[in-house]
Amino acid sequence: MKAEKDLISVIVPVYNVASYLPKCIKSIMNQTYSNLEIILVDDGSTDECPAICDEYKSKDTRIKVIHKRNGGITTSRKAGAQIAQGKYIGFIDGDDWIEKNMYEELSGYAKRDKAQIVLSGMYRDNEKGTYVKWNAANISVGRYSKNNKEAELCTKLFSNGSQNVNGSLNNKLFEAQLLKRNLEKVDNRIHGFADDTVCLFPCLLEADTVTIIEEAYYHGVDRAGSATHSRNDHWFEQLNLVFFRLRDVFQTYSYKEILLQQLQAYIINSTFEGVEQLFPDLKAQKYFWINDTNKIKKKIIIYGAGKVGQSYFLQFQKIQSVDVVLWVDTNAEQYRKKGLRVSDIDCIYEQEYDEIIIALKNRVIAENIKTNLIQSGINKEKILWKEPVSFYEYVYKSGR
Repeated sequence: MKAEKDLISVIVPVYNVASYLPKCIKSIMNQTYSNLEIILVDDGSTDECPAICDEYKSKDTRIKVIHKRNGGITTSRKAGAQIAQGKYIGFIDGDDWIEKNMYEELSGYAKRDKAQIVLSGMYRDNEKGTYVKWNAANISVGRYSKNNKEAELCTKLFSNGSQNVNGSLNNKLFEAQLLKRNLEKVDNRIHGFADDTVCLFPCLLEADTVTIIEEAYYHGVDRAGSATHSRNDHWFEQLNLVFFRLRDVFQTYSYKEILLQQLQAYIINSTFEGVEQLFPDLKAQKYFWINDTNKIKKKIIIYGAGKVGQSYFLQFQKIQSVDVVLWVDTNAEQYRKKGLRVSDIDCIYEQEYDEIIIALKNRVIAENIKTNLIQSGINKEKILWKEPVSFYEYVYKSGR
């Protein structure tokens, strides 16, 4: 897809990711869309990152480097945005990487649709490579303008206490001025929890036109020590900041009642998650398989070890008529390091079982897993998936 070569500013927050940073930078330098301004923001790294940033700056005139005192990802994004000259802005974390045609494609959609934001999917990678693709949103792909954006996008940002739109800033392209206005209002203390969402959702509400696409070009890398996989001791402080920022934004729209109700559910679920941050050994159930547990057959395999899988494992362990004979995940090694008894996917074919329970929230990913299992010879009647019920739904909607 061809587009006029408007300048795109790519902002890369960098903090102690020296082993990953060269691949990240090279993936930006090698984009098929060449009119880029690459801004590397070293957030007070104590490893080799400062030297790596300076080295690549000497190799490519498009690269600018900011060295700053450590202040967190929000301050790094703001520092990059303040010097960004592009018509559009994109973000990439320093330990991730992108497909070579990412900005060619995203800018093409922005130009075609006159979109202020383009949302794409995201791949997740581990030490074995790419293991899953996340959709841009659990909302239909397409162009959303003033005549359909409110009903079909803006009132569906959340679903039952969870984000219905992938909250990351990284797999998207923003009109620069829209992004800068909303990023500047994000409290610098927010980092490690919802620092993306608290900027993205106000942008989505304000934008005249938004385009959601099915394709994915961004690779998020799972690694020990990342913000996603680290304990956040300031969870509740940041949750409070997130709540008041989004509440203040939501109250300015005519459909504020819907947005505030969704925000309430999101905060309740996030509070529950914060308790787990404080007490990592707490075995708490966040998601539920309800109504027909009595119909589950004796020997089951749980497919998925994320938040849903861990909740299902706790739930089914308490049911005497059910025996969890195997628990598998494509990222099993990561969960084994956390002390969970999770096996590799291939173990399914060595195990006797009655049913496989797919433990995921996302219907599309669950359907893809089901298709792959069927293609590998597993009887489709033995594969079960239903949308998990969140803690908020279970307690506040069921009357328990």
